[in-house]
Amino acid sequence: MSVGHSRAVRGSPLGRAVAGVVRLVLAAILLGFALTSDAVHDYPHYAVLILVHPLIVRQALGVSLEPFHIVWVSVALFVHPLGGILGLYDTIWWWDHLTHLMSATLVAGPTYILARAYYLSGQTPIVPGWTVPAAVVTTTLALGLVWEGIELVHPWLIVYSDEDTAMDAVFNAVGALATVATAPRVLGGLVCQALPADTFTGTGTSAEVADRGDDHDRHPEFDPGDD
Repeated sequence: MSVGHSRAVRGSPLGRAVAGVVRLVLAAILLGFALTSDAVHDYPHYAVLILVHPLIVRQALGVSLEPFHIVWVSVALFVHPLGGILGLYDTIWWWDHLTHLMSATLVAGPTYILARAYYLSGQTPIVPGWTVPAAVVTTTLALGLVWEGIELVHPWLIVYSDEDTAMDAVFNAVGALATVATAPRVLGGLVCQALPADTFTGTGTSAEVADRGDDHDRHPEFDPGDD
């Protein structure tokens, strides 16, 4: 059992309703294009991901996304197929940069949650706090390189130039760094859900790890609040 099961997921009923509507609208747009054009046959799976990603995250990470997270993930999943369908990659010079930045957060976010929860759980020897952001940036850049490799062999993906590939890596890094910078507040509640239940009880090594240095000052997972 994790701490998150004892805490209410933040977000008003209105917020959850808005997040649900956003998911349905974005998925419907992609499915509509897929049903009316044979030029977007590789995009319907994005619609499926938009619809089911909260369930995937719950099963894979054991956390329940808040409305803000659901909307962000849905939009981040939507920008790439939208760019392909409407030709925005060719008509808007910064669209590819935006897509890579937002997609990078979809890798960096889960990586932060897992790495931060593991770091705080006491299941690992004492290591410097910078190992978590380092893991986030390294993982995001590594998977970005894997994607660039897929682009080289995928018949429907286009590699424009070496300079374009380099800029993709730059914006992958920007997305990872932006996630690291905002994660303590934006993802702190999800880290709390992923922590073992005894992290806040003062038992075992979990309490010792939770008492590391200035982490109390910067990470809201140490403040369960009054939910």
